[in-house]
Amino acid sequence: MKNLFAFFLICLVLIGGGNEFFPIVGKTIGKGYCAIRHPVESLTSERASCESQHVIQQNSGGMHELNTIWINTVQHSYLDRSSCKPWEEKRPSRFVSTISDINMERAYMTGVWAKGYHFFVYDHHGPGRWNVIEWDGATHIVYALSTIINFPQKEINYFSYQIERYRKGQSTQFIDASLGVFFDLAEVAAGMANSMIGVLVGTVLNPLDTVRNLIPLLTMSIGSIVNSVTEFFKGVISLVTLGSYGACGTI
Repeated sequence: MKNLFAFFLICLVLIGGGNEFFPIVGKTIGKGYCAIRHPVESLTSERASCESQHVIQQNSGGMHELNTIWINTVQHSYLDRSSCKPWEEKRPSRFVSTISDINMERAYMTGVWAKGYHFFVYDHHGPGRWNVIEWDGATHIVYALSTIINFPQKEINYFSYQIERYRKGQSTQFIDASLGVFFDLAEVAAGMANSMIGVLVGTVLNPLDTVRNLIPLLTMSIGSIVNSVTEFFKGVISLVTLGSYGACGTI
């Protein structure tokens, strides 16, 4: 606990009262790490193995600035899988999105739909910033909660996605999917410490946004819990039926 508090103080000193003084992370880091955690695709894909993916899609009002994460290109089943359309059909209610800070919805969508734990948010094909600095305390709570409770459904649905692709005669990456479980576990474990620091730093640096997001914190937490249960059972059905039923609204 003392170490955590000391790190918290160091963060405040480094920040100097504003995130404009905090180092910007180059896109090479995000893209490079993405390639490492998907080694088979990186070595075999004819396309670029990783892409800058909007958390909130442009056709849903998403912007380029600090609204993307790096994910694998060909095999991804994340925020923009066309048959699932989570950016359109699985977003928080319009009312909740209106009263909350935009980062709250980004954290919710990333936690519920994007595998692993994402420590940085990026401009589209540009530099990024540490989410500890960018997000308020309530937003970090939503991200931590939604990431943990949705971990099982995201892993099982990614495997079912590979099965679905196999049945359609499309390329698959079962090896990357298997390795990804260990990457994701390590990321989430480290991410919980990141979120704890984020709650402290975010509350101090963004007190008004933290208070503003208290009601969305409750509703989005409930939504992420409901989603974790429904998507898990859909994933199980999809695995049992070898991708015939369950995934992406087929039941």
